[in-house]
Amino acid sequence: MAKRDFEPNKLFWTAREALGLSRLAVADHANQQPIMASCEHQPMTENWIGRIEQGRIGGGMCAERLAALCLTLRAGSPAGIGLVAERRRPTRSAPSHPRASHRRQGEPEPDRDAWAVQEHAADCLDVSESPEELVVILDSLTESANRLGWTAVQPLVRRNLEAFDRLRRSGRETRGLLAFAEARWAEFMSWASDNGGADEGDNWLNRAHVKAIDANDQALKGYMLMRRSQKALDNGDARRAVDLSRKALREEDLPPKVRALCLARLAEGLALSGHEESLEVLSSATRRTDAAVQRPEDLIAQHCDHRYVLAARARCLHLLGRPDEAVALIDEIFTDAAPVAPVDRSMWMVYRADALAHRDARQAAAGGIDVLSSTSRGTSARAVRALLPLAVRLRPHAHHGPVGEFLTAHRAALADLLPK
Repeated sequence: MAKRDFEPNKLFWTAREALGLSRLAVADHANQQPIMASCEHQPMTENWIGRIEQGRIGGGMCAERLAALCLTLRAGSPAGIGLVAERRRPTRSAPSHPRASHRRQGEPEPDRDAWAVQEHAADCLDVSESPEELVVILDSLTESANRLGWTAVQPLVRRNLEAFDRLRRSGRETRGLLAFAEARWAEFMSWASDNGGADEGDNWLNRAHVKAIDANDQALKGYMLMRRSQKALDNGDARRAVDLSRKALREEDLPPKVRALCLARLAEGLALSGHEESLEVLSSATRRTDAAVQRPEDLIAQHCDHRYVLAARARCLHLLGRPDEAVALIDEIFTDAAPVAPVDRSMWMVYRADALAHRDARQAAAGGIDVLSSTSRGTSARAVRALLPLAVRLRPHAHHGPVGEFLTAHRAALADLLPK
């Protein structure tokens, strides 16, 4: 293929320049990352980094190299430095995705344009031939969902999951890496369903767990059990949440961040049951996030940092009857200006508003309104549902202005989630 057919990776180049690193320095630093000890490929070179910036090498590299480059360039995900898939300009054999026809002449729509290119790139992948690239592209799908709303990405995810179905019907076994990729996409679809308001998240999550078992991947099996525990917590089922999280923790050799997530779910389940030992469990989870050395199988849990565990602790404090401590802890978390996933931030705001209810109904209502304001921008239907206990608690105070405003807005948000 001619050189001009490749799209230069400006994100990677910009990240390197911002740190003042040469291509050789990037290669050297990446090769020295601890995670590269398990890489079976040759060390990265200056020329290889140059090929990345030219767009000749995309995201279809091994997980060790992806993680090492992310650590070196301080990127939260491979997509943040343009390592998504093959970076190829549209050609006659791969036509560009049509732009939105409703845009007024001269009016830019960068989020939609970026999504159109990304969607086309994913649709061009062959499920049976590109399972690694299908996993990598999930990182950028989350970013697109945060910008455009979770319902915007669901058609693409559904198409890829249907491709796995067709593969099975053709007699092809989807085990190993194919099963791993299908598990990740099914879990993503479950998360998109929960946050987009669709009532099918449980089915997708069950499918993800089955495929994780088929893949025989301990970390992935533990992660799926953790997610099922999280769903049980959302439904108020403390016993099931504790049971599932303990099953997850019995998986062998869980990477640090995945284990920390499992411990956080266990702690929340125990706190919901009124057990003070939940706080001791969270102390163990905090140590694991602080000491975590990123392993390839831990990338799925990269959102689990010290703030995430602190937010889980705040939730436990509130559930154990210590709401003032919970509010103070969440306020401390929000002083950290580092980026955080909008979905997580919305849920932390829910915890704060709920904990404020014992102190001042007006303050709690104001916190609830802040959550609804964020979810109106497509953040999370899950957060809207999580506000329901607060709404019930505040109904006797509906005559207070801010409380009535919150209750009205919350009723409208819930109505939007009802089947049409």
